[in-house]
Amino acid sequence: MQGVLVSAVAQFVFMDRIPDHAVANESVKVAKQILTQGDPALVNAICRNLTESISSIEKGEWLPSERSVPTADGYVNFTAKVMPHPGNPLTHLAVACSLSDELVKQWGKTYGWDEASRLCQHACATGPIIVKVEKGFEIETGHIHYIAHTEPNFIVWEGSYTAMVAFLGEHEDRRVQDVASVRVLEATENLKLTRILDYCAGKGTKTKQVSTLHPEAKVVAMDIDEKRGKILADTFIDSDRVTVVDEADLEKTITALDGVDLLMLDVPCSNSGVLGRRLEARYRFNKARLDDLVGIQREIAKKTAPMIVAGGHMLYSTCSLEPEENVEQVDWICQELGFQLITFEQTLPDGVDDSYHDGSYYALLKKN
Repeated sequence: MQGVLVSAVAQFVFMDRIPDHAVANESVKVAKQILTQGDPALVNAICRNLTESISSIEKGEWLPSERSVPTADGYVNFTAKVMPHPGNPLTHLAVACSLSDELVKQWGKTYGWDEASRLCQHACATGPIIVKVEKGFEIETGHIHYIAHTEPNFIVWEGSYTAMVAFLGEHEDRRVQDVASVRVLEATENLKLTRILDYCAGKGTKTKQVSTLHPEAKVVAMDIDEKRGKILADTFIDSDRVTVVDEADLEKTITALDGVDLLMLDVPCSNSGVLGRRLEARYRFNKARLDDLVGIQREIAKKTAPMIVAGGHMLYSTCSLEPEENVEQVDWICQELGFQLITFEQTLPDGVDDSYHDGSYYALLKKN
């Protein structure tokens, strides 16, 4: 019964192109099919009550209220007080923005409640597809597939997937990548690098970026996940500078290179800076999981740090907003593994549409 009603509420409130009567009819139909307890007629009655409770759907900035909830680009007003009182920001934001209590509490403690409220609302937005384009690309005003992003050399893709694949194939420097993610590797642009290891390479987005940024360097890339590793290998199958290896061959490969002068660690994290793209992450966050992630991050750093030559660098990065995964982790790496901090940057998620960007953190460290 609860599952049927939650689904109905989601459709009534957020899916405004679905007629209310269709939502009600389908909800009752599903209730009749799956309920072992409870009365399908109750579903129908609650659905009717829900439609009468929604007073308006608005565009613009949402302000915490007992009578509204935020949407991707605005808010929904209700005729009655359906949300917890904003005077208790923890309970109110967790319910209104559909976030883990522990995550909201963490943000309130770390950033203060005004900023936590903004972060919670931003987490309700749907992240657009942002494409990094090559330098010199001329952005056409009124293009049917994209609009200009406020950040130079970026566009927001609004066309079809098929058209995007064709567009990306027109130049090797074009890639789907958020603005905040690109900034991470820009921290290395003044380094003279010859041997780079991208240890948590995923599908290779940052691998492509670093190979473009340092065209003289040999790049080794791997990902411990078998599925991502296969995609990574296929992506660079014809590359003469990027070598994709699996975990079994990594040590042998790095030994043959006599170590690396840059280790990229885009480590597994809570994803709390990219909740507009990782919707399930909003419900996974809790203290126990955060502690597990911190442990995994430390194991990765401890395992890979010996691969860096003396005087070489580690680029540690996450898409998290949590100090335990970021500044506190970097402090641990410096103290326990023999590094010094060169520079760091924390970017909080912000913006909408053509100004949208994710949250991220990076730190460039030098090995003693």
